[in-house]
Amino acid sequence: MTWNIVSDSSCDLRTASFHSSCVRFETVPLRIQVGGREFVDDDALSVPALLSAMAVEKAASSSACPSPADFAGAFERGDRTVCFTLSSQLSGTYHAACIAREMVLEEHPEKQICVIDSRAAAGTMVLLIRRAQALMEAAGDDGDFDALCQQLHRYQATLRTCFTLENFDNLHQKWPDAAHCGHVAPLPGHPHHCGRHSRGHHSCGG
Repeated sequence: MTWNIVSDSSCDLRTASFHSSCVRFETVPLRIQVGGREFVDDDALSVPALLSAMAVEKAASSSACPSPADFAGAFERGDRTVCFTLSSQLSGTYHAACIAREMVLEEHPEKQICVIDSRAAAGTMVLLIRRAQALMEAAGDDGDFDALCQQLHRYQATLRTCFTLENFDNLHQKWPDAAHCGHVAPLPGHPHHCGRHSRGHHSCGG
């Protein structure tokens, strides 16, 4: 029985940095549109090239979540899969993964698949992935899948997301009339700090 962790590429963990003898890990890439160029957010993505393209593009960049078929392919490669997605409040990724779960279980009812909305991104997803890895490795082949998923749901509920933005350029491009962007913009050289409280509210400060 193969333990399988799947995440969309909004997490900060790349497959090359994941090592386990009994748990496989796979990321399903988002796609980033910058002007007429599309960047696939996989291990081969050149971040400097992406940032350079965003810096010279006048229009706001956008991203597209993976398709259900993309997730389904990753789910089919494991027997017991836990999938973590970018917050459902930010993307359709969670919805796509849930559709993929139903698709795969219809064809392979013997598989076990749990999709967890991280309600976060980036580093928080890495914490979830590492916790899942530890639980799977400790459980071994005879581990209780449902109990493991319940533990991960409880762990997710304890996490809080904080992040830093160097500038609001892309936000200004996407929502030029958004008053809050101007109100929270600090002096040059001072990053913005934002966080999501446990009840889902956001706060920002210079």
